[in-house]
Formats: sequence, C-alpha cells, structure tokens
Amino acid sequence: MTIARKNFGHRKEWIKDRMKLLVQNFTIEVGAYAILDNHLHVLARNRSDYNLKLSDREVIDRWINLYTPRLSTSKEVPYEVKLENHKLIILKDPERMAELRLRLSSVSWFMKTLKEFIARKANKEDECKGTFWEARYKSQLLTSHEAVVLCQTYIDLNPICAEIATTPEGSKNTSAYERIRAMQSKENIKLSRSIKIEQWEFTQKQKEIIHESFINRNNDKWLATFYKGYGQT
Repeated sequence: MTIARKNFGHRKEWIKDRMKLLVQNFTIEVGAYAILDNHLHVLARNRSDYNLKLSDREVIDRWINLYTPRLSTSKEVPYEVKLENHKLIILKDPERMAELRLRLSSVSWFMKTLKEFIARKANKEDECKGTFWEARYKSQLLTSHEAVVLCQTYIDLNPICAEIATTPEGSKNTSAYERIRAMQSKENIKLSRSIKIEQWEFTQKQKEIIHESFINRNNDKWLATFYKGYGQT
C-alpha cells in the first residue's frame, strides 16, 4: 500500500508572515531566521529602549493588532466604536497598560504569540486538537559582537549544514535568502536602466524580471542588522 505524503511547505510561509507582523508590533527585532521542516531558528533582540518611548496609545494599538478582542455582536453600535471604547477602558487601567507594555518587549511573549498562532492554524487545517510544537522554545543569550556574528552565520547556513540546500541563495525560508534576493532585485533594477538606453524597449522576459525585482527589492526591510549596535549597520 502506498500512502501519499502531504506537503506542509506552505506552513513555512505562515511562520515567516507571522514573524513579520510580530516585528511590526513587538519592540523586538529579528536579525536572522531559518525555517526548516521540523524546527526553526530565530536571532532576536529586545529593544527595551524603544519600548519605553512608546505612548500608551501606541502600546494598546499594537496589542490589539495581535490580539483582537471578542466584542458584542450587536449591530446597533458600529464595530469601530466598540473597539475604540474597549481601548479606552484599557488605557484607563495603569496596571494593565504596564503589563501590555512589558509583554511587547518580552521574547517569551514574542515566541508564544508566534507558536500559538501557527498551532491554531495548523490544527484547524488538520481538523484536530492538541499540542503542535514539541516543547517550549530554547534560548541562548548572546553577550558579544562575535557571538552575534557566529550565531547569524550558523542560522543562515543551517539548511546547507542539513543538506537541504547547497548555497545561501538557494536556501529558501532563511534571512540570507531574503537579503540576497533583495540585493539581486536592486541590481536588476539598476541594470534595467542601461538596458533601456541600449535597446529602447524591453523584451517580455526582461519586463517580467524587472516587475518581479520591484516587488522583491524591499523584502528584507523587516530584518534588522545586528553588526555594530542599535541603529547602525
């Protein structure tokens, strides 16, 4: 008897898209990642300095972006009004606001919000219940520039070590792949200008490459650079 093996590759996109959303709302940066078939690696940095600069309004808006509250289904009051009232109630609660601010700078809550979302989505797809991830995430504190560089290298080359890919540019679902693809896209756009001057008109294939390059040129913007400290490359 032959059993067809289901492809779960699309779930890697779920993880990547979810991380992008979390980076937009948490005060935590991601400098590198690698999503493999049965685990993932993430290089993250807590930006507590940035967290303290957020207004209470920014804190509650970011939290609601991640955890939309269940409000009454009454249609007499528009949903937007009910949501705004919900936010105002929380804004008047100093203890709750302090708790949410702390969560937005917590690596534990970052991972919880990532793993919980993927687990629910996968369980719904599989029509089942129960745990999805094998165990709680494990973390290692990096205390030097050298450690950060080595960790980022390890993460980006992980698919090559696992013999899933042979080159960084062929290692899909990694930060290296995103950065290389974005760099190549920008080079293609620069090259297209000289081609336009020489040929006056693009071929269909060139148009497709240029169009794809414009789409992918900023795909790595959500990733942080950890080389020399905050705000530096």
